[in-house]
Amino acid sequence: TSCEGCDPGKYKSAEEHSDECVACDPGRFNAAANQASCKSCLLGQFAPENGTSICSLCPRGKHGQVVSADDRGATSMAEGCRDCPEGTFSDVDGLKSKDKCKECAAGFWSNATGIDRQSLCELCAAGKYSPAPRATSESFCHGCNPGYFSVVVAASSASTCRGCPSGFAQENDGSVYCLPCQPGYVQPGNGSMSCVACKRNTFASAPKS
Repeated sequence: TSCEGCDPGKYKSAEEHSDECVACDPGRFNAAANQASCKSCLLGQFAPENGTSICSLCPRGKHGQVVSADDRGATSMAEGCRDCPEGTFSDVDGLKSKDKCKECAAGFWSNATGIDRQSLCELCAAGKYSPAPRATSESFCHGCNPGYFSVVVAASSASTCRGCPSGFAQENDGSVYCLPCQPGYVQPGNGSMSCVACKRNTFASAPKS
């Protein structure tokens, strides 16, 4: 229903039989002129002032929160917006709900709330990988097994871990390199944790298989 003579952000109620234009209450708005009532701000929006014509949007990094008061919208950012949770982010304004927050991808993690771009998700360091998206701590980054290494950052699969070549070994997990066998020791296989001593009456003067 419309009526004449009221600017956006105001209304003239036919029920009250008044010619006066009344400003929309906080949490409500009118984008068009000459209206008989105001609309509630939608999820992901808020209106802190009287006479709002366009509701403000929850900023990036946040999502909308349901307001259960007088069938109105949010009257402030604090009331109507919440941070996207750990392991997620939002790079758009006016996100309606928490499930619309985007996940930090596999190979990344974040223990911070309210981050507003993907680049703020932390990456798993070289030597580690994380197959699960939405990781909330670095503990989700698994180290390559002993005998393996990786120089790939933000890896999402154990397939990036490569076995130590013959003549090299690594006893620790999460490594970015393998160590050469010392003189007198050899390692003929791949993916080994340690080198083995040369057999009796033989020797090795340099890393070798």
